[in-house]
Amino acid sequence: MLIACRDRNVMSDGFQLEQSQINTLNKLVNSVTSEVGRALVGLTILQLCVKSLEPTQSIRLHKSSTNRNAFSWQEGIPMRSLDKQYITPILRKYELLKLNADGFMMTRSLA
Repeated sequence: MLIACRDRNVMSDGFQLEQSQINTLNKLVNSVTSEVGRALVGLTILQLCVKSLEPTQSIRLHKSSTNRNAFSWQEGIPMRSLDKQYITPILRKYELLKLNADGFMMTRSLA
């Protein structure tokens, strides 16, 4: 399945992107250089994954913790953990995006 994601002609379950969506994604990918843009692409992928799994989840609530003494949102999602455990390893494994092992959610990457 993941290899199929590299093929721009493959869509699952009859899902089709609108041309404006394709154009936006192409602009995003084409904006990546050796110095900038990779974190933005990674963040976009993570947010699209979250929204595809749970459309009502606010992607602005990006910090979560089981420790109620720590700063977090009760409805938040652990984006750093999701990035480091799932998104970045897959992007690196299939050479889709070069990111450091800590992922794109590190403050310096997004800065």
